Amino acid sequence: MHKKTTFTVLLVFMALALGASTAFAQGVVPVYPFSGEPVTIEKGDQIQVFWYWSATTKGLVRVYLSHHSVSMALTDEDGEPVWSMSPEEANRHWGPIETFPLPAGGDWDCAKPTGSSVYWGYTIPLSLDPGIYFLVVNESLDQPVNDGWHTCTWLGEQAVPPPSLYRGTSTSVTMITVNP
Repeated sequence: MHKKTTFTVLLVFMALALGASTAFAQGVVPVYPFSGEPVTIEKGDQIQVFWYWSATTKGLVRVYLSHHSVSMALTDEDGEPVWSMSPEEANRHWGPIETFPLPAGGDWDCAKPTGSSVYWGYTIPLSLDPGIYFLVVNESLDQPVNDGWHTCTWLGEQAVPPPSLYRGTSTSVTMITVNP
């Protein structure tokens, strides 16, 4: 199994293990900013920005939260700002750190039978007119953080390449089309 596929399986499993098949209210459309997937919504729908971080221990999740910063801006197709969120405000929207069991049966081999994660979610409090918009998310880590998944194997293969360190800055842009 390819490492990218293995890591995707890991992320999907963790989301399912935590019950992250989050039920969104009618008219609230989830946007996962780091997926790169464009989103289409209807006029009157609201946008819920959603993502999470997971690691092999609660301590590694705490390290991530301590060194993570994110800001967001929603612009129209001309680049004019429609809405924004500062890093200070964004930090207030992290949920509690949760622990989840890794599947039994020998597929996973980790030092602990559990993993931990934290979710972030925010519904942008506005209704957009028809058109094209861009959600720009700027994320930074002020020091390298490790999620620990490189210490686990999936079906006998390393789950992610070592050392599973994440650092620096990244920007993701999600195109959002609002239909009339």
